[in-house]
Amino acid sequence: MSTSELTRLLTLPDIAALAGVQRPVVSMWRTRVSVRGVTVPFPVAAAVIDGVEHFAMDDVVAYLGATGRGRNTESALDAPALAAPVGAEHSSAETLLALALVTGEDLADADLIALATEVDPDDAFLLGEVRRGGWPAVLPGFIDELVAASLGHEDALSRLDGGRLARGVGARGCTQELVDLVASVAAAGRSGAVLDPSADPLLDRALAPLFTALLADDRRLRRHAAILGWAVTDRGTTSPVVRVRSLLGQPRDDVLNALDELAVDLRPGDVAVALGPAATMTDELTGKAAKLRASTLRPGPLVAALRLPRGMWRTAHRQSPAVWVLSGGDGRKEVCLADLDNGGGIDLTDLSADIAQAVTPMGSGRTEARAYRYLRPRDLRQVLAGGPLVPRGTRAQHLPVEDGVLDRAYAAASVLVEPLPQVTTSLTVRRERPVASSVSLGELVAAKRLTLRQGRRIAPADGHPAGTVHVLTADGSLDGVLLDPFDARARSGGWTEPGDVVFLEKPQARAEVDSRGGNLVGTPSRILRLAENAPVSAHVLAERINQAPPGTEWRTWEVPALPRAEAESLGTRLAEVNRYRTELRRREQALNAWADALVTGVAAGSLAVPDTTTTLENR
Repeated sequence: MSTSELTRLLTLPDIAALAGVQRPVVSMWRTRVSVRGVTVPFPVAAAVIDGVEHFAMDDVVAYLGATGRGRNTESALDAPALAAPVGAEHSSAETLLALALVTGEDLADADLIALATEVDPDDAFLLGEVRRGGWPAVLPGFIDELVAASLGHEDALSRLDGGRLARGVGARGCTQELVDLVASVAAAGRSGAVLDPSADPLLDRALAPLFTALLADDRRLRRHAAILGWAVTDRGTTSPVVRVRSLLGQPRDDVLNALDELAVDLRPGDVAVALGPAATMTDELTGKAAKLRASTLRPGPLVAALRLPRGMWRTAHRQSPAVWVLSGGDGRKEVCLADLDNGGGIDLTDLSADIAQAVTPMGSGRTEARAYRYLRPRDLRQVLAGGPLVPRGTRAQHLPVEDGVLDRAYAAASVLVEPLPQVTTSLTVRRERPVASSVSLGELVAAKRLTLRQGRRIAPADGHPAGTVHVLTADGSLDGVLLDPFDARARSGGWTEPGDVVFLEKPQARAEVDSRGGNLVGTPSRILRLAENAPVSAHVLAERINQAPPGTEWRTWEVPALPRAEAESLGTRLAEVNRYRTELRRREQALNAWADALVTGVAAGSLAVPDTTTTLENR
């Protein structure tokens, strides 16, 4: 194989990233060569390098186009950005990417040293690395293709850090949820502050735009600053500094020593945010480790300690990370604690407001007080008395308030006392034995007796409080989401008509009939619209879909082909069944609301439970 061909190869993880699917999906494609009845074999490996199969980029792009597999409709444009040259290193690629983005020039045929000298004559961040070189001759051309496939400087860096070269470094890092949480905590109430970065590229990329400038001693960080337009200052600054440190993956003793040094080095007015393992920072320690942690905290630098949900740190997804917020100046006698690993979502706006109040309490410049949503203040002496720093379940205590619990209890009770709708259960025995026939959905589509329409991509955050357009999904994942009609109108297509069947193919076939119409369907749910001459009613079709075996393709699902009158009669009965199911679900929700209102109301002191012979309605 020629050198030029070796520069345009994709591994199986690359193919998964290109197609927008999980890695095991690509292995499944290799064994399932039949696509909609047509045999399309998976590309043959073009080379095996260090025991890893590599596939020709052009073959992979042609395969995805022929099969329609994957979720990336622009795979042909994205492929060159993933086909990193074999033998290239991430550090070299990042250096050349910085050169390309800062200069705006193509690198393949350029004098790289001359370009670097022009933008970095004092060798502050780039020139030395370019002079040393040492990369494959084809790497500059790959960088040109990466830049061309990107949607800007930020996207180019993200593509490089998410590609094969970064995987070779072995760093798995933080999830985006953890990055966002640390960023919100670090920036809480610190307007005008300077960032002392963590040296974690993902963290620093999220943090830097939130601060007026950053302290950048690291050359790699300076390259990122030049690419993304971050202001850089020196350590002689008089502005307050927020120091962020990531201690994930370090041994316990190293974490404790780093935390101690971080607390000692803080100046008055400075704040530090440390991210590390909960096992060391918030859970119970014994022996020498417990004494070292206590000696760090005893002078009072700790503002808040957060125990975070598991899964936020990819390297050890079953372990909980933790965050400390430290401040310089006078020692604190009270610390704020929170165990956020309770299975619920975290509102970063409220968490940031909690941290801002904890950092600057009343009497220190704040003129307003607010109740904490997450943090629970504790006396420092009690915290250091022994046991875990943040006991499991530690959350803010809220005073019981009247929040309409009585109204909610009455509303739930009124649903529970309603009579259930009737379901006709009478049947008759057919004397003759007709020839049973069925037809697949694929046949109905081919005969234009059934039309498939796609849903539209809708996120829960797209909802509007005053929206009037309902979003439908077959699995109810977007129940309660309402769209502003003008926003919904801009999403061309995806609208239902009365009698449409909204269905979901995977992971479990589900369907429901939209009898009202005028709703917007959220993908991956889709719409099946019956023609006038369809041999089946909407409710029969939905019922058959709900009974379809898991893992089967929707075109293979079969429905009974019935005479028009019999199809309508069966559809009427099934409509009664669906109404009954809907009513049962409504009553289950009301029952849950009733139980919640009872517990909440009694705990808050706004409701009292009479003796067991009466109910809320005094029956």
